[in-house]
Amino acid sequence: MMETPKRKIALVSVFCFSILINASAQPSLKTTIDRKGILIGEQIKIKVTATLPKQDFFVKWIEIPDSLQHFEVVEKSKIDSTFSNQKLTGLSQTLTFTSFDSGKWTMPQFNIDFNPSNGDKPYNLYTDSFPVSVSYQPDTTNILRDIKTIRDVKEETPIWYWIAAGAGLLLLIVLGAWLYFYLKKRKRQVSVRPALSAYQQAVKDLEKLKQLNLSDAAAVKLFHTKLSEILKQYLAAKQGTYFISSTTAEVLILLNEKGLDKKMLSKTAEAMRCNDAAKFAKYIPSLQQSEESWQAIKQAIDFTEQLPTKTEESGT
Repeated sequence: MMETPKRKIALVSVFCFSILINASAQPSLKTTIDRKGILIGEQIKIKVTATLPKQDFFVKWIEIPDSLQHFEVVEKSKIDSTFSNQKLTGLSQTLTFTSFDSGKWTMPQFNIDFNPSNGDKPYNLYTDSFPVSVSYQPDTTNILRDIKTIRDVKEETPIWYWIAAGAGLLLLIVLGAWLYFYLKKRKRQVSVRPALSAYQQAVKDLEKLKQLNLSDAAAVKLFHTKLSEILKQYLAAKQGTYFISSTTAEVLILLNEKGLDKKMLSKTAEAMRCNDAAKFAKYIPSLQQSEESWQAIKQAIDFTEQLPTKTEESGT
């Protein structure tokens, strides 16, 4: 009579043991994210780690599509492999993303296929999805100005003002004609120094910044303030629009629309935020941060210079 419970216990133990063996024979995935909140242009790093049992698999790793909703791929690290007794036991890769759409979005899942070499049923696993909040840094440069008072209507200009203006205009015409014929007669050739292009002026201004003593706090603040101004002045000249008071987010969105490389765009975003922190938050960047910011702004200007201007685009 006591054998039946013992048999049941033995069967349950065997069943549980078989479940553990099957579970240990299956590959598993672990997904980690370094942060779930970023500013526009900042980076998110996701690490995917696959653990394989002591069995040979044909692995079809993550294939990221060309376009992701709300996210863009900045960089994919090489796939690291781990071995035990000459058998593959693990794979890992770090994926770097950025976003230029403000809001709360969900990082999508990515599929990895594990096909056993012995022909058993394949395993289709997915990475975890994460909620990510993308925000922008508010514009701290807005200044409230007083409303101007109502101006009084001026009285009509007396007639003698018009007479004096006419006489002055006539005198200018005569003087202009005399100068024209005088210069033509002398045949003087006046060499006019050509004005610098927007790119040449930006490069010249950047080179001037290198002469600042970055061991001095005041010089560091001036350095980073001028860096952002040089980029905005260059973009204003290149776009033919007023761009000086644009925010960091607006500058990054324009560069993104121009097709700036994602990795370079992310570095430009870090440089612009470093400049803002030095200008408004009394932050003193290190010498390495200053040099990296200078390089990022220079690369953004060099890239934009290679693009056609609005006139050239309309002509094509």
